[in-house]
Amino acid sequence: MIGFRDNGLESLRSKLRNMTEAELVQFGKMLRDRWDKFLNADQKKNLIELKEARAEWRRRHPKRRANS
Repeated sequence: MIGFRDNGLESLRSKLRNMTEAELVQFGKMLRDRWDKFLNADQKKNLIELKEARAEWRRRHPKRRANS
């Protein structure tokens, strides 16, 4: 599990960038499932990690714009 600390956001982002596609998908699914099942004191940490994993996915897979 990737840990999160107040000043660890850049570290988290770096770890996400270094994950393979499969690892990133697995990490996102694990966070989503944990978020759904275990709403507790770690909500903020989990939400930030999920948000960063989604941002990394979007960075890797930008939406393509239709030619107007």
